[in-house]
Amino acid sequence: DTTFMQTSSPFIYVYNPPQGPISISLDSPLNKYFPSPAFNAQNGWNVLGDKEKGTISLNGKGQEHLFYELKIPSITLTRHGQNFASKEEFASYLKESDFLDRLGFSTKEKENSLGYILKKLEEAKGSKYYYLTVLDDSAVAEISTLVVEPKPEKLIRSYFAVYPTDVPVTTEGSFKFPENLNAGSGDYTVKETGEFLVTDGIVIFFE
Repeated sequence: DTTFMQTSSPFIYVYNPPQGPISISLDSPLNKYFPSPAFNAQNGWNVLGDKEKGTISLNGKGQEHLFYELKIPSITLTRHGQNFASKEEFASYLKESDFLDRLGFSTKEKENSLGYILKKLEEAKGSKYYYLTVLDDSAVAEISTLVVEPKPEKLIRSYFAVYPTDVPVTTEGSFKFPENLNAGSGDYTVKETGEFLVTDGIVIFFE
């Protein structure tokens, strides 16, 4: 099922974890996931936090991040965004502008995110336009729920979406970036970065 493989790709990072077991689980309308590493619990992972090293491990193996693709039936986009006239124009904007910085992505988070979305874009069929927008909190909540125990001091979910379309999207101003996206300051933080390539099988709503 190829649509399953190119729907969305949240990366999950755990910063300053507490010592001991941490449970990270997902809930979404279809509950169909393609996780890496594989889930070792129902719809999620049980990992071990190492407070001293600031790292997590799964079944004894250190993990820089967790990752999953998930199948979604629909997505709600805002009209605060920008249309690009080619894949190349869009790709160079993502790489060269401060868009991902303003979404609060660290250097490593940017590398992972770009590596994923640009590869998906290459594989996608061509369109006349590529519309880029930031998902707001309610749109992210519709896609999935992330439950972490013990509860982190900060749970950050930063998502953006690219919508290939033959008609440019009518925009209402530029991007709206969420506030408070930094994972710094020593707090136990779980951060999820999500990058969506909106494909044919997904129903699109505009706010």
